[in-house]
Amino acid sequence: LRIFKRTGLIEDDTTFPKSFKNEIEKKLSLEELNNLHGQIVNLGKDFCRTKPICKNCPLAGECDYEKEITLP
Repeated sequence: LRIFKRTGLIEDDTTFPKSFKNEIEKKLSLEELNNLHGQIVNLGKDFCRTKPICKNCPLAGECDYEKEITLP
């Protein structure tokens, strides 16, 4: 949820919208969903923590949160 909120893919809400989840599930195979899940878990573990490590993050430049904290 933290990654999706920070990148602006979902609103700052406490739940993951079912419509968003349903769209992803329609477009990806089970193997692709498992791969995506693993990548999201690793991104959260390595970069998008409660106190994020934005330097070298693969989403740097795409993340609303990273843009916000690096404003001059």
